[in-house]
Amino acid sequence: MTADTVPVLSPPREITEDSLEAFEQQLEPHVETKGPGIVLDLVGVEFINSAGLGTLVKVGMRLDGHGRRLALARPTKTIERMLKLIGLDSKLPVFRSVDEASAFLETNGAP
Repeated sequence: MTADTVPVLSPPREITEDSLEAFEQQLEPHVETKGPGIVLDLVGVEFINSAGLGTLVKVGMRLDGHGRRLALARPTKTIERMLKLIGLDSKLPVFRSVDEASAFLETNGAP
């Protein structure tokens, strides 16, 4: 399996109530498919509110239920710090690059 088989999605710059519906629609087709999981490339994300974090948790749990994972790649320092402070980095693995996240999923698809 190559990194090309792992979907890499780029969320909106701000994940808030205003963008949540479109973000969920972007994720949905990839949740029920086969493969080790989904990588979210957070490089362009500047802000995630509580509803956005809830969506990440919900999607992560849905994927876990199918033996798959949600991996987060290239968060800004602010986003990464927030994920660590609230403990989400223990539920959603965080990586410095898309390639690292994809390789992790290919090796460790099921939690």
